[in-house]
Amino acid sequence: MADKKENDTISITEIQSRFRRKNCKHKHIIVDEALAEVVCKHCGVKLNPIWVLAMLSREESKLEILKKDTNLLLEKLEKKQRTKCQHCGKFTQVKSS
Repeated sequence: MADKKENDTISITEIQSRFRRKNCKHKHIIVDEALAEVVCKHCGVKLNPIWVLAMLSREESKLEILKKDTNLLLEKLEKKQRTKCQHCGKFTQVKSS
């Protein structure tokens, strides 16, 4: 009877080590459309295409945030390059070499 209970039990094991090795972050990938495969160029591991899409999406989001932050900093810098004229009271751009 004990054997029957063991056979009825569902066991799920999650394997993530294939995609997240400590020594490789899989930042350089090869996409083979003919074979419908994605392989890490550095370590040669076959990657899950969905994982690769998610990774690329996260990286793109980071770049968008960085772009917005950079644009805000450039706007602040541009505002600091103007000063009020002592003679006419208008704001003029400061010349920098």
